[in-house]
Amino acid sequence: MSSTRPEAEIYLSLKKLGYDITIITHGESEYVTRFRESGIKVMFGHPVKRRDDEAVALIRKELIEQSYDVLMLYNSRAIANGVRAAKGLPVKVAVYRGCAADVNWYDPFNYLKILNPRVDAILCNNVGVQQHIQANKFGKDISTVVNKGHDLAWYEGITPINKVSLGIPADAPMLICVANASKFKGVPYLLSAMGQIDPSLNAHLVLCGRRMDTEEHRKLAEASGYPERIIYPGFRDDVYRLVAAADMKILPSVRGESLTKAAVEAMALGTTLLLTDLPGNEELVVHGESGWKVPPRNASALAKAIEHLVKDVSLRQNLATAALERLAGPLSHTTTVKKMDAFFQSLKD
Repeated sequence: MSSTRPEAEIYLSLKKLGYDITIITHGESEYVTRFRESGIKVMFGHPVKRRDDEAVALIRKELIEQSYDVLMLYNSRAIANGVRAAKGLPVKVAVYRGCAADVNWYDPFNYLKILNPRVDAILCNNVGVQQHIQANKFGKDISTVVNKGHDLAWYEGITPINKVSLGIPADAPMLICVANASKFKGVPYLLSAMGQIDPSLNAHLVLCGRRMDTEEHRKLAEASGYPERIIYPGFRDDVYRLVAAADMKILPSVRGESLTKAAVEAMALGTTLLLTDLPGNEELVVHGESGWKVPPRNASALAKAIEHLVKDVSLRQNLATAALERLAGPLSHTTTVKKMDAFFQSLKD
């Protein structure tokens, strides 16, 4: 599934509600075709650098020639250039923030982007992001929370891979972590935890994504005593089949998470979710009801949780079922579209 799907589907749904929408993007894609077929205007010329005079001119020309109520900006380059393009024009400027980190009142660059006085509204992906913004934004609170919901229908027809094809015994518990490895993803803590769990459980860990097989990771895998139980399949186009086959998906991040897409995907695929208790994750699952949470940077807590969930099959099944119910309700695409409609209407009024 495209990483842009949740956002793209929002605007397709808003178009059905009668919105007049123009999207400025990078180039041709599956969604560009769908946008055009739905009647959404598509333009090419998305900013490619923090100060992109050509993009500013394009956006400003469009804002002057057409009557827009809201200019919605989704990333740092779009924000830095969009606020310049909207200078002095009668359009509300809204910006999106999906990460509960790195917006600091003392950083002057933030006043060229998300903390710019020209910004009229900040759309936050979850409460953790909103709290981070509120702690660093002086004056009137202009933040609103709208979770980026998913539709369970997007995941229909995905069949689990045969884990034996990954070198995992058919009767062995399969754990999976999907990420492009970076320090804040916390993979070293997960690898340390693998060395602390009961070896008789024969749990195997799949580290799926780019840069997972680093020297540091392999040394930690060796130290676990069972490096053959750590598998590095790299980047996979069929990653959803791997997640669907797993008994548990683990997100050991240490900071900066949003309403994590990888976690939502696991929930939608019926895989039990074990993740760290970070601000960006607080709305995803209710601990002990629809998922399991542990403190970040705590390998021992991760190990205990893994053991507990591996041993209790019934608990895992109950958590997975409740997670699906959350995705069909408060974290659904339908709920998101209703809230986005209300958000844009509030800016228009």
